[in-house]
Amino acid sequence: MARIVKSIVVIMEVLFVFYSTPCLGSTYGAFDINVHEKTYLYLQSNQKVRGNRNIFIETAMDVLGKKKLHRQVTFDFSLRLQIDSDQKSQGVTSNLKDNDRKRNIVDLNEGFIEYRQNNFDWFLGKRIHSWGKGDYFHPSDRINPQDYTDFLDTEKMGVFSFGMKYYPNVISQLEIQFLPFFTKSRLYFTNSSWSIFDREVKIEEKIPSDAQYALRYSLYLENWDIEMIYIKKREDLPTLFFNDFKQIVTKYKRANIFSLEQATTIANRFELHGGLTYYDNDEPQVYGKFVNYLIGLNYSFNENIFFKKNIDISSEFLGTIDIKKPDEDKVDKIVGDFFRLFENSLFLKICFSVGNFSLIEVSNLFLLEQSSNDILRVAYRHNYNDQLELKLGVDCIWGNNKEPIFYRFSKNDRIFFKVKYIFN
Repeated sequence: MARIVKSIVVIMEVLFVFYSTPCLGSTYGAFDINVHEKTYLYLQSNQKVRGNRNIFIETAMDVLGKKKLHRQVTFDFSLRLQIDSDQKSQGVTSNLKDNDRKRNIVDLNEGFIEYRQNNFDWFLGKRIHSWGKGDYFHPSDRINPQDYTDFLDTEKMGVFSFGMKYYPNVISQLEIQFLPFFTKSRLYFTNSSWSIFDREVKIEEKIPSDAQYALRYSLYLENWDIEMIYIKKREDLPTLFFNDFKQIVTKYKRANIFSLEQATTIANRFELHGGLTYYDNDEPQVYGKFVNYLIGLNYSFNENIFFKKNIDISSEFLGTIDIKKPDEDKVDKIVGDFFRLFENSLFLKICFSVGNFSLIEVSNLFLLEQSSNDILRVAYRHNYNDQLELKLGVDCIWGNNKEPIFYRFSKNDRIFFKVKYIFN
């Protein structure tokens, strides 16, 4: 209880500092603040992790703010308070690298300054980037690591970066990002219902310190959006190996990523997107080389003759073509390569309206290489007004013992409830 109170006090202190900061001009006003809150009620059967307890609660509150400091300068931040009855969240954000194994009770997701000048935008600080055209699969969106402490609601983690956007004309832009620190994805190895091992395992982990950079060129033609991306980085998801002493060690491989993606709309109803992403690395004999291809199709029915409701259908397929397969003697030492977990998978989502302010969402993720590995989510969403949104749903996971990750997670079915409130 004491650490919860302490965390609330920290948030209040931060907000007080933001609000009390004098404006550089009276016309720029105070912060624009939005608050989002979500709550999960878990009903799970994973007795190995929780003993006799199979019900627990998790809640998170996001405070998002934006302030204009000058005609050309703005400051954006996103602060999160998250607590749970399972003690998955501990401590407060302590450094820019953010390589803590556990989630923080108080976490600064974003905090950056943006400066606009003529054809240039400049950014400095902790940011979440969104690149590529995928809705569910994001083979080219590899700048930010992910928080996998909730496997069904993974979220991007902010990374410290310095970047710029250049607008040579109205139909194109060039973006460059430089990341001086390495931040790994947050992944539980043991002692969690979302951990990848169901028992205690000693893992030797070494965190690299490489700088990374990324470039993106965007072109907006008539009814076509095109992106060309290059990223040089360390992969934020580890590959696990057996060393010579039969101990498990992690390695974050160096990667070069080249991507070409596009999106277009046909007849104001069909939205087609997709692309090719080539992955190169420093040890192809160990990891191989491959190409991911993404195909996505979204379609909207307006006043459908069967249901008399608006229906939106989204679908995406992520496939793989191996350019060079790893050597067999190297593969034998690999325990798990989580970067390629969702290859050759299909995602489907259907949303249909119930009245003017409510939706029912049904989505399913199919891992096609292994039968009986899929994730189903059914949710009801109601917009009470422009500020308040309520969401109630259920998650179900099926897995077979040929894919140990999903087989383990198949015990993590849950009911969830979300509340989202926006302060104007």
